[in-house]
Amino acid sequence: KHEFMNRITMGVMAVEDGSVDVDDLAEEGLSPGKIVIYRQGSKAPEMMKETTLPEIFNVEEEKLLNEFVIVSGVSDIMSSATEHGVSSGVALEILISQYNERLLVNAENIREVYVLISKQMLKLYKQFIADVRVVKNVDNDAKTKIFYVDKDVMTADDVYVDSENELLYTAKQKKEMLLNLYKSGLLFNSNGMISQSTKEKLLSLLGYGSLDSQGALVKLHREKAQAENQSLNSGNVPTEIVDEHEIHIEEHTRYYLSEYENLNKIEKEYILKHIAEHSEKLKGFQQAV
Repeated sequence: KHEFMNRITMGVMAVEDGSVDVDDLAEEGLSPGKIVIYRQGSKAPEMMKETTLPEIFNVEEEKLLNEFVIVSGVSDIMSSATEHGVSSGVALEILISQYNERLLVNAENIREVYVLISKQMLKLYKQFIADVRVVKNVDNDAKTKIFYVDKDVMTADDVYVDSENELLYTAKQKKEMLLNLYKSGLLFNSNGMISQSTKEKLLSLLGYGSLDSQGALVKLHREKAQAENQSLNSGNVPTEIVDEHEIHIEEHTRYYLSEYENLNKIEKEYILKHIAEHSEKLKGFQQAV
C-alpha cells in the first residue's frame, strides 16, 4: 500500500528515448521548480496517469488488523471500544470485567501448571533427598524462617495455591464486598463485637494493615502458638504469663482438629492438657475483671 502511494505521490514520467538526460532525471527526480530540458523536435516528457488506490488494499488491511486481534489474544470488545471511542465509566467497567473473564481461563491453567510442577518436585525430593534438607522461607513481613525437612516425613504430595486468582475479584470489588459484609453485621461475633483477628484480617484486606498497631502483636502470638504445636507432640509445654490465651486456645484447637487422625493417644493428651491450662487461666482472668 505504501509503495503504491509513493508511486502516486512521486509520479512516473514517460520520456521519449534520447530526448532527455535520463541519468540526471533519475538522480535528482522532479523537485519543485525543476526545469526539464528535452531535445528539440521530440515528444515532451509527460507524467503517466495513475489510478486511485485499489479497494483490495483496504480489504487486505482490514483483514490484517483482525488477524492481529486474533493472534495477540486481545478481546474483540476492547478493540471495538477503542475504535468507537467508548468513554462511559459504566461501559468501560463492563468491558474490563468481560476482558478479565476472558483471561480467567488462561490464568487458571497457569495456576494448575504450577501445582503440577510442585507435585513433581516434591516427588523428586522424596526420592532423591539425602539426610536433612534446610528450607529457608521469607514471609510478607521479611521475616526469615528455617525449616528442616527429612524425606521420611514427606508422606504426601498435596499442593495447593495459597493466593486467590486476582482476576476473580478486582481490588475495588473486594473492598466493596468487605464493606457490605461489615454493614450487614456478618463479621460480628455473638457479643456484637469484631474480634481482634477479624479486625486484623479486615484492615489487611482493605490495605490498611499498618494502622492496626495491635495486629502485629496478635500475629506474634499466633506464631508462638503454632511453634508450640510442634513441641506439644513430644511433651507438655507450660503456659506463660505473656500468652494471649484466646489466641493460643484457637490455634491449638485448630491444630488438634486438623491433625486428629495423625495424633496418637499420648500426643492428644498433651495437647488437651495444654489447652485446658489456657482455658483455666483465661477463666480466672475474666472472673478477676
